[in-house]
Amino acid sequence: MPQAADIDTDQPRPALRIALVILTSVQMLFVIALSVFISAHANPRGDGMEFVAVGAAIMLLELPFTVPAFILAVRGRALGVAAGLAGFATFAYFIFPIQVYTELTAKIPL
Repeated sequence: MPQAADIDTDQPRPALRIALVILTSVQMLFVIALSVFISAHANPRGDGMEFVAVGAAIMLLELPFTVPAFILAVRGRALGVAAGLAGFATFAYFIFPIQVYTELTAKIPL
């Protein structure tokens, strides 16, 4: 059985690195798919406020979490930090459509 001193923690973990690159790529594709979906279903006579969701996804999730995680994963550095960023972004991307749906379908009291 290897001792704790024998385990090299500086070795890059290729499985984690590949998983993070794939996960962050899917997260970036989600923003593109969201943009295409909103473009196709936007009210042509509306004010364009539908695209606020895309802007929020890019500014609040894509730039601070997904892009740095992708860069770290591609470079193979700080994979723990990249996993934390990608994990939080995955949770937020899961919650984001639910929040947008509740905002769009909320009844406004008169």
